[in-house]
Amino acid sequence: MVGSAVCSFARSTSASSRCRIVIGWDSSIVNVMVVQVTRQVILCLLETTDKCTKLYCSFIYASNSGRERQLLWNELHIQTAITKQYPWILMGDFNVTGSTNEHSIGCFLVNEDMQEFNKCIVEIEVDDLGCTAVLGIPNGVKKKKRSFRFMNHVASKDGFLDIVAQRWDEVVSGHKMYQVVSKLKLLKKDLNRLNWENGNVFTKVKDLKAKLKQNQADIDKMPHDIELRDIATKTLLEYEATKRDEMIVLKQKAKIKWLEEGDRNTKFFIVGEQFVKHFEKFLGNSTNCKSISEMGDIFKNKLSSKAPGPDGYSSLLFKKAWNIVGQDVCMIKEFFANGKLLKELNVTLIALIPKIDTPQKVSDFKPIACCNVLYKCISKVITNRLKEGFDRIVSCNQSAFIPGRSIHDNILVAQEILKGYNRISALKRCALKIDIQKVYDTVNWMFLEDVLV
Repeated sequence: MVGSAVCSFARSTSASSRCRIVIGWDSSIVNVMVVQVTRQVILCLLETTDKCTKLYCSFIYASNSGRERQLLWNELHIQTAITKQYPWILMGDFNVTGSTNEHSIGCFLVNEDMQEFNKCIVEIEVDDLGCTAVLGIPNGVKKKKRSFRFMNHVASKDGFLDIVAQRWDEVVSGHKMYQVVSKLKLLKKDLNRLNWENGNVFTKVKDLKAKLKQNQADIDKMPHDIELRDIATKTLLEYEATKRDEMIVLKQKAKIKWLEEGDRNTKFFIVGEQFVKHFEKFLGNSTNCKSISEMGDIFKNKLSSKAPGPDGYSSLLFKKAWNIVGQDVCMIKEFFANGKLLKELNVTLIALIPKIDTPQKVSDFKPIACCNVLYKCISKVITNRLKEGFDRIVSCNQSAFIPGRSIHDNILVAQEILKGYNRISALKRCALKIDIQKVYDTVNWMFLEDVLV
C-alpha cells in the first residue's frame, strides 16, 4: 500500500525487539487505524479516503514453530469478536499449508500443524480465496444514489399542496397512465427539498427538548416575565408538532418492506438466478385482463398509508392531494380496457425473509412484495370484484379466505368427527392429516381462468 505520497507505517516487534511485520500505506488513498498488535499479527481497520470502503485486515507473519502458531490461532479467535461490524480479510504468511498439494516441497500426509490450521479456519468462519498477496482497494468508488422515499409527515407541511398543484399543472404528452407516472417523477425533487427544509426530525426533537428545558429553567428564575412565558409556549407548540412528525416517521419506518444503505432498520435481501427461476415458475405467465371500472373510492378509503413502494410514494400523498391529482389518477382505469400497464407501475421489490435459522433452499424463504400505490389500487379493484362472487363459486367446505366464513367452523367439525376415535368398541377407522403446501398460490393460472371466466 506504499505510494509516492506521504506514507505512514506500523510495525510489530518480538520479545527480542526484532521487527517482524511492517505495514506502510499511502495516507492520501487509505486511512488505517491499528486495532491490535501482537508478535504474529497486526489487526487494522482500513477505510478509503472517499469513505466508500471500510474493512478489517489482519496482516500475518506466523512463527516457524507449531507451538507458537497456536498462540496465533487463539489471537485470530479473539479478533472474530472485534471484526463483526465490517468485512474481514486475513493476508500474509501463515508458515503452514491447508492441504498437501499446497506444500512447497511436497507432502503426502496431513500433519498436526495442518489440522490445527484447518480447524482454526473453520472455527473463525473464513474461506481461502486462493488469491495473491496483493490486496487492491478500488479508489473513487461512487456511493449509490439514495432512492427517493416520500415521508408521510411532509404532507402536513405548509406549501405541500402548492408544490403538488404546480407540478400537476405541467403539460405532459402521452396517454393518461404515462402522464401520471411522469408527473410523479417531477414531484420527487420538490418533495425532497421540502423534507430537507424541515431538517432531521430526530435531531430537531432533541434540540427542541433541550431548548424547552432551558426555557422552563429561565421561567423558574423569573416567574413573572411574560416574554419568557410566550417564548416557552411557542417552543412547546413547536416541540409537540415535531414530536408528532417523529412518531409518523417511526411508524412509517416500522412498516418499510425494503431497505437501502444507511438505514437503521435491517432487512434480508437475496438476489440470484435461482430465486428468479423459482418465482418465474411459481408465479406462472401473465394473461390479459378484463374490463372493470371505478377506483376513486379505493384511494380515499381502502388503501392504508403503508411503506413506500419502488417509486418511493405512499398512498398518503394521493389522499392529501386528491382534489388535485384525483381526476388524472382515476384515468389509469384504462388498464381494465386495454390490459396494458407501464413498466414503471408493473415493478415489485421482493424481500426474502428466512423462515428458519439456516435456510438451505429457495422455499425456506418467505417473499414479501413491495408494490407501487397505483399497482395496489388496480389489484384492490380486481380483488373487490372477485370477492362478490367467491361465496357462489367456492365450495362451502372452504371456510377460510372467503368473506362471511370462518376457519373456526372447520375446526369445530373436525372435533365432532374425531369424537369417539379412541373408543375400543368403535368401528375401525383412521383419519389423515394432509398438508397441502401453498396450494392457494400455486394453482395453475390457466385453470383459474377456465373456472372464473
